[in-house]
Amino acid sequence: MVSRWLSHRLCLRGQYRPNLGRQYLQTLLTYSGHTNYVYEVDYSPDGHTIVSASADGTAQVWDASTGNLLLTYHGHHGSVNGAYYSPNGKTIASVSDDTTVHLWEASTGNLFFTYTGHTAPVIEALFSPDGKFIASAAKDNTARVWRIP
Repeated sequence: MVSRWLSHRLCLRGQYRPNLGRQYLQTLLTYSGHTNYVYEVDYSPDGHTIVSASADGTAQVWDASTGNLLLTYHGHHGSVNGAYYSPNGKTIASVSDDTTVHLWEASTGNLFFTYTGHTAPVIEALFSPDGKFIASAAKDNTARVWRIP
């Protein structure tokens, strides 16, 4: 946890680390394909791609090393509030103001399942460690657990 900056030295929990700051403060890549706010990002388990979720109604997959756009997921009818990789990296879940959770094939961008049941915007989702379930949280004051088909 960063507690303060002092003379270009990063102070971590009261311990000075000289010459640590500058290389870690530079932006390495900027992903700029969305047309509205970006709400959330998630790395694939292998670290090769990043998925981003946006108020423009899309989730986009980027090459993590080059910043090139690889895929754009369409299908939600509202802001995409989050997008998350499954533990094996083969599936992406996206959640939206349209009250749904979508499951997409990470390699192709094909939608293969939609969860309905929430009555207000879905704001978060999380895969179980074994990838067999997904939990979602929404502004309808509920959290739901779903089986992955």
